[in-house]
Amino acid sequence: MSNTQTYKAWIDIKTRCYNKNAENYKYYGESGVKVCERWLYSFENFYEDMGEAPKGGSISRKNDTGDYELNNCKWISRSSNSSEAFRGSKNVKAKLTEEQVLCIRALAVGANPNYYRGPLLALELNTSRQSINNILQRRTWTHI
Repeated sequence: MSNTQTYKAWIDIKTRCYNKNAENYKYYGESGVKVCERWLYSFENFYEDMGEAPKGGSISRKNDTGDYELNNCKWISRSSNSSEAFRGSKNVKAKLTEEQVLCIRALAVGANPNYYRGPLLALELNTSRQSINNILQRRTWTHI
């Protein structure tokens, strides 16, 4: 089954948790996320617990701070997994907090365009001007 989507998902979770050279290691392994002992060395156990990955499916943790284990994992569509992964403060890569996003929106409401300076705000918050615009136009951080 080494060419299956299910097997690749199993390899991926182990890689992001234990391979210090992996692109996402800093968000998983370095943050303390682990793969349960039952799955770590046994694809058969992983397969028995999770079953076959649905077509286009991706493994996701129900609790973003928890480990990869039976009670904390589910199969979801890749697009759902991507949108969950990049949802506000749940996103370990997020540069801003929900409080900062709310402040950005509050500052912009009714602001005189001659005085409101999104680029300065972006610089102050160490983010991009596009991120500020996306927040203001509600293309990102839509859940708050």
